[in-house]
Amino acid sequence: MSWILAMQALQVESHNTKPVFSNISISDEYVHTNTFADGRVWTNYWFVWKGTGNFTGKELEIRAHFDYKWENGKIVRAQGYFSDEDFNKEYAAA
Repeated sequence: MSWILAMQALQVESHNTKPVFSNISISDEYVHTNTFADGRVWTNYWFVWKGTGNFTGKELEIRAHFDYKWENGKIVRAQGYFSDEDFNKEYAAA
């Protein structure tokens, strides 16, 4: 999962068509999947996202948590939790 998140973040561009972040990495990953008695299946994913803002030069390190709900072998819901303050500052500078 981390490779997908990193690639998606690399592809996000500002209105200037310059990538907003570079040097993106994912570390400190932990993943587990829960199957509940009623059949619901959720995967929980914790990690640290690191990247450098291409407009401010600021190095970001953001702890994040994502939850994925599965139905019939497919992800049908994704929920992400992380502080977006530094992301917003970088996008404002872009």
